[in-house]
Amino acid sequence: MKEAIENASKTKLDLATEYAQKINPDRIEHHSRVVRIYQEIASQPSEDSIIVAYLHEALEEKKDIFNGIYSKFGSKIAVMVKAVTYNDTIPYPEYIKNVSRDPEIFIIKLADYLDNIANLSNIEDREIMHRQRTKFKSVESIFINTLKDQDFRSYLKDPDAVISQIKKHI
Repeated sequence: MKEAIENASKTKLDLATEYAQKINPDRIEHHSRVVRIYQEIASQPSEDSIIVAYLHEALEEKKDIFNGIYSKFGSKIAVMVKAVTYNDTIPYPEYIKNVSRDPEIFIIKLADYLDNIANLSNIEDREIMHRQRTKFKSVESIFINTLKDQDFRSYLKDPDAVISQIKKHI
């Protein structure tokens, strides 16, 4: 009962932050940076998208958590989290192309990508860093070409600044 009362006074964003922390406490700084980047680049960041940005790796970290996300946050957020989650049964470039079909999901993935490429130099294991750089380089043109699409540009505050960030880090 006490937990239900405490949860009732929390916002969905508070619950998403706590949920992300519970799923993988070692990655909460990354999740928080992705949320910050998302809010900085999206022209109209929605609360649902911010929650998804917090939870964007949840299904990668715990495959059986979809129902938990569904019950805590509803079907829309659960489906969005699933859409932004990399499915390793397909090549990474194909996954990014699929994600680029939905601007809201794409911008969350873009925020994740920007944080990952900005922090490549922090990876101590050189082999892992090289693999990650190769993976991110393989999708650079997909991100840039999507950002150049006139129909897509309105979803971002400054698409050219984002393109510059990508080119700077890869």
